[in-house]
Amino acid sequence: MNAAPEDTGTLTVTATEETVRELHAGGFRLYGFRAVKTAIRSALPTIWFQRAAIGTSNEIRWQDSYRAFSSNTPVSPGNLVRPLASLPIAPGQIFTIEQGGIGRIQGPPVPGAPFQIESTATQTYTAGVSQSVENQAGPLCALPQHGHIVNMLTPADKILLTFTPMLLEPGTMVDAIPAPAALIVLPQEGQRTVSFDINTGWGPTSASWLRPVPPRTPLPPLLIELPRSDQP
Repeated sequence: MNAAPEDTGTLTVTATEETVRELHAGGFRLYGFRAVKTAIRSALPTIWFQRAAIGTSNEIRWQDSYRAFSSNTPVSPGNLVRPLASLPIAPGQIFTIEQGGIGRIQGPPVPGAPFQIESTATQTYTAGVSQSVENQAGPLCALPQHGHIVNMLTPADKILLTFTPMLLEPGTMVDAIPAPAALIVLPQEGQRTVSFDINTGWGPTSASWLRPVPPRTPLPPLLIELPRSDQP
């Protein structure tokens, strides 16, 4: 049996007992997204993880373990990624989608290099990469994968958190959330501690690495990092 990969990042969310009581009473869940770098403007963020059990101190741990996926679910807000193929992949490797949505992995790993996705099929599929969080693979984004086109993507060091009573599964494509959120820039060691108060919002408010995100803010500009020359 293969050992579970080691944790490579940790985010701790603290809350007062009053906030925890109100979150549970309102049926709120904690949702997380991770940003990616890609040149595909039509890519959409997907819910990376969700947690219903909330306490006064909540640790979210992720691992450098990835899977590339193909799907025939169209790239559109509200759609849930339902993979046709999902294969382990390492940075620098190539995920090739073939007719029928089946996939294969090619090439050696190259640390720090982007994931590459290509297709030899004659139709458009949806593709992306999942990263392990709490030892479960969660999709980071969904993008259209056309035949004979190569897409590249890399996880970025930004995570967005929000509490909402909406019931959404990991892998759901999202363009906006009707709830306040926090965009968190991760340090090199990948560890942060943030706080949430149901009346005053996310903190620490003085931190340069935390950006409050108002409700209904478009998420693609925050979570889909285009090359600078492609920024709108």
